Amino acid sequence: MIFNKAKKNVLLETIKDNREEIRRKIIAELSQEQRKMDREGRYPYEELWLKLPEIEAIQKKLKRGNSLIISELLFLFGLMLASSYGIYRLLIWILPP
Repeated sequence: MIFNKAKKNVLLETIKDNREEIRRKIIAELSQEQRKMDREGRYPYEELWLKLPEIEAIQKKLKRGNSLIISELLFLFGLMLASSYGIYRLLIWILPP
């Protein structure tokens, strides 16, 4: 369909007004939800509304997981060093100069 300029401008203004109205409505709903959660003592954490003890428990679990990963990496690094030294000694024994 071919619109004339007047109809096109009216359509664009209507779309712009609707967009602004929807934006104001969404902002009002989000701020209302935030005020409600503030009254309940909840804070946003990883896209969830949680209380401080729950957040602290999650952070402790994550910290434990991180230390486990670091210890596994250190173990594997030591294993690689030991195996390369063992292979080096084995090759010296098998292939004398």
